[in-house]
Amino acid sequence: MKRTLSMVVGALCMATPVLAGETYVAARGGVNFPLDQSNDTTGLDVDIEFGSGALVGGALGYDSNAGWRAEAEFIYRKNDIEVLDFNGNRQTLIGEADAKVMSYMANVYWDFATDSQVTPYVGVGLGAATIDETAFYGPVAFDNEETGFAYQAIAGAQMKLTESIALTTDVRYFSIVGPDFDRVSPGGTARLDGEYKSIALTAGLIWRFDSGLLN
Repeated sequence: MKRTLSMVVGALCMATPVLAGETYVAARGGVNFPLDQSNDTTGLDVDIEFGSGALVGGALGYDSNAGWRAEAEFIYRKNDIEVLDFNGNRQTLIGEADAKVMSYMANVYWDFATDSQVTPYVGVGLGAATIDETAFYGPVAFDNEETGFAYQAIAGAQMKLTESIALTTDVRYFSIVGPDFDRVSPGGTARLDGEYKSIALTAGLIWRFDSGLLN
């Protein structure tokens, strides 16, 4: 019995592929372009246009060296609100008006090996994001801070600089599913169904080091 068990364990070990993986840390920054935002409920419609803004963040990941990577990522985005229309009428904004987004994502990438130092990749991410959006016009406040489900799609390339460092650049489509916002006026508070979607251009660096995992 013991001999049979030893043979089975040995066969499983021989049949299991060994992955020489690496852990990596990444730093990212770029420009974020939110899409026009429509927030509405019965009889109320608030449309918002944003200016371009900053994006900064980082990630801790694992590179399998077998064509895929996985990582945990944090990104902070900030954009000013430039235009706000209420029921089709342009409003004069008072003071600071902006949207701040903090996202916590789990990303998976697929790398496409080439004969050069450049490796194209695509990726998807799922997670959560907190949006804090505020604008004031007249006696009215449009704001809320809410956390919801988020997802993103990524396409880009990395260029190997040294054995352990690579330069990355990519484009990202990011969305928060169904955030709600409050329109607070002297007549009361109305809850509006909202949205948040953006496209970002990013650049960054990846530092790889031997993780000792699955070796």
